[in-house]
Amino acid sequence: MVIAELLKFIGVCLSAFAAIFSIKTEGIKSVNSGKLTTKGRIIVSMAVFGVLLSGGAQLTQIFDAVKNSQEMSKRQEQIVSRLENATYQVTRQYYPLEPLTIQYEIQYTMDQPRLQGYTNRVEKSILTYLREIRNNPGETIENLTGEPNFIISNVESWTPNPENEMSAFSVLFEDHTQFIFTQSDDSEISFMSISKEEEGIYVQLPARGPPIQTLEVLADFNKRVFIKKVESKNPIRTGNDIFANSALDLVGRQMTWQSGMSWSGRPDPIWDLIEFSLIFPYDYEIGARVISLETGITSYNISPEDIGMADVFNNMNMHRKSNIDIN
Repeated sequence: MVIAELLKFIGVCLSAFAAIFSIKTEGIKSVNSGKLTTKGRIIVSMAVFGVLLSGGAQLTQIFDAVKNSQEMSKRQEQIVSRLENATYQVTRQYYPLEPLTIQYEIQYTMDQPRLQGYTNRVEKSILTYLREIRNNPGETIENLTGEPNFIISNVESWTPNPENEMSAFSVLFEDHTQFIFTQSDDSEISFMSISKEEEGIYVQLPARGPPIQTLEVLADFNKRVFIKKVESKNPIRTGNDIFANSALDLVGRQMTWQSGMSWSGRPDPIWDLIEFSLIFPYDYEIGARVISLETGITSYNISPEDIGMADVFNNMNMHRKSNIDIN
């Protein structure tokens, strides 16, 4: 910048000197031909050189100013990016991923092969019970349509017998549902619901507490489905993304679900996830955010609203994702 200013000054001085010299000096042009003499050409060249020198210095300053402005803008963007990243990292610590509780409902068609025998038996058992306690037994329809849902897990005689109805028992009264959260780079977080007695069977990442699983099973004879309600506290964690430790890390991931155990050659039960909630440590005073799914949906993209972080994402101008994928 100093050199450019000096060159501009020299250029202006040369041009000014040439102008003054031309006024004071005679013989710049030939009297006969009207053309510049040698002295005239020197003065004109000096003036032109001064203008070019001053103009070149000015252009250099302009280019340098533009470059400095771009570099300053880039540095400011880097500073802002670092500050935003630092803010994001601090925010992550306030919203931990674990200990996690997952509440969900699974729906099974009653008349599928795995459950058909048990369905026939429990249907007859409930029909007999209703006709015994009602003054008018004839008002109870044999297929139990029009009846409310029955909580079959509360009545021992309505639950599957593990000896001769093991297939139905393993489907309805055990649960190993696995929830898999996958990112675009194939990094994966996985949680599987298990009972406390099974804790030592699976290889898992360090847990925040022992797994606690509670089940409630209902029979809906109007829709002819069994509904299994599960609450899984501290589900076991697997997957290759071991550095994800904040609920924010779930946003934008595609959640899929599957039975966590093989059924050893027997046909897998037909089921749908119809409802789920993700409950984090910061949710215990707020309660669950229930997400309902229609039959046929096989995956779900986690949004900021699903983890109670919509305001945080809006305030931090973080990217929002779409919501549901249907195969």
